[in-house]
Amino acid sequence: MIVNRIEQITKEIEELQKKKELSNQTTKFVQRNDELSFIFNELEKVLDIIMLFREIGFNIDVREKFKGFKSSFFTMKENWEKDENSIITQNQFTSRNNIKNIHNEIFQDLFTMWKNFVDEKKPNLNFEQLNILEKIPELETKVKELKDCLETINRQKETFPIKVEDFDLILSISNDMTQLWNQLSSEKIPDEVLNFLKKAGSYEGIKLSEINANILMWLSEHSLTQLCQVRFK
Repeated sequence: MIVNRIEQITKEIEELQKKKELSNQTTKFVQRNDELSFIFNELEKVLDIIMLFREIGFNIDVREKFKGFKSSFFTMKENWEKDENSIITQNQFTSRNNIKNIHNEIFQDLFTMWKNFVDEKKPNLNFEQLNILEKIPELETKVKELKDCLETINRQKETFPIKVEDFDLILSISNDMTQLWNQLSSEKIPDEVLNFLKKAGSYEGIKLSEINANILMWLSEHSLTQLCQVRFK
């Protein structure tokens, strides 16, 4: 009687141990499924943004960045084909930090490309230059429009693009700015003076040899000489 009871208890303990192991294994499978779902979601985000930049015309090559990621995937796949339970074993592919690092590296590279794209497309204007031109009544209205455009395009530059329309917006604003800049004129402002004003406030500046007596006189008459400074490169 006692022997039978001991055998029964032993069997119950073995069954309990099996259930415990099965429960632990199930938990690991659920955990691995969550990790793989996270990885594939991150991968999809990365691929979507890469495809966007390629659609615009950027030459994007990320093979080197995905080299280790790809290798770890095939290692995991080979192990799984030999033993399906191997999928719950921790490996490099299922590390969330792995795909996060790849995502961040590619994001930073593309963000730099985006900022360079904006700088290349927008007219070479700055607020210091526009602030000077805004003081001239005949130019004030269009200059304010230019400042609004410049503010918008600078704000867009610091926002990562997620759709084709973001690139189109930069091209559209840049075109508007170019047209506004070309329309800056007034019968009350001599061409040589207007040319000076446009150049003087730019990043490149204007050569001292381009400044003549007529320009200096006009600046003095309009109380703008105090805004002018000579700088050496």
